[in-house]
Amino acid sequence: MGVFEQHINEYINHGIAGIPLNGKKPAVKGWNTNNLSKARIWADSGKHNDANIGFTCGRETGITIVDIDEAGTAPLERMINRCGEPPIITRTASNKHHLWFKHNGEGRRCNKLPGEKVDILGAGLAVAPPSIRAELNGTAYKFLKGGLDELSSLQPIKPGALPVEFYGNAANSNKPNPEETRNNTLFDKLRPKARSCTSIDELIGVANELNNQFKSPLEANEILGVSNSVWKYKIEGKIWDGREARAIMPLFEIDEFPHSTDAFYLLSKLRASHGARREDFYLANALGESLEWTKKRFRKAKSELVEKGYLEITHIGGSKPGDVPKARLVK
Repeated sequence: MGVFEQHINEYINHGIAGIPLNGKKPAVKGWNTNNLSKARIWADSGKHNDANIGFTCGRETGITIVDIDEAGTAPLERMINRCGEPPIITRTASNKHHLWFKHNGEGRRCNKLPGEKVDILGAGLAVAPPSIRAELNGTAYKFLKGGLDELSSLQPIKPGALPVEFYGNAANSNKPNPEETRNNTLFDKLRPKARSCTSIDELIGVANELNNQFKSPLEANEILGVSNSVWKYKIEGKIWDGREARAIMPLFEIDEFPHSTDAFYLLSKLRASHGARREDFYLANALGESLEWTKKRFRKAKSELVEKGYLEITHIGGSKPGDVPKARLVK
């Protein structure tokens, strides 16, 4: 029996939607919008019995992994002192280490921690024990401390251990607050309206009209707060008043997409539409259709942004008609 066949049910039983891997790469399509139902289908298909096993980090699993990309105990002890000692520690096939923490809004930050060879996996794919690296003489990933039974004991990374920019604005909450969701929706609808408003009072009037469209309208103080936030963005020039929305792309980011024009274009479009706030937004296939892309082309571009740590899928959607996927720009 292979790794996936033998261990997928253990992960499913602990609420982790396991993904079959060829080595370290997904062996299936749609892995980045995985759920337990998909994992069961892959398990029952019998097509991936010899595959390795992985999972997505982030909100869906509630797991963030500190991936120490340097072998030996010294870097392990250094990161434990910095981030805290979690109840689950795994050793990779190359004798490096993973520290498992409770997800707390971290994004995916690869080799961005100053002075350390460390990846923070708050989104995207992680390889799980007991996956095997054939090119390393069949050496396996291994639980050094704890195991899946300790998932409920995971704690967040110690406050202050990571730069604040490693976190999204929705840190510290894995469950969407209905009032916060309406608040964000009102902000997104009100922002383009601000271009034609000449005063904060006029903007508040527009906000009240939009708020009345909600099934459960926000309180007056919430409307005022959103209006003030949008007005601040306008006077600071972040709405690009009177002009088209813009996406700012530093040169080093442009260099990360030398052969990926679709992913680069999608990132630019998402930044222009949502870059003012690092909050959840709808990311339906309809966006790809509006670009005249096939579903395969759209999903490929979206998957690359997730893998590179620019995009986090916060809600996979698809559980029922009208259940639209949601995402958030991580950086």
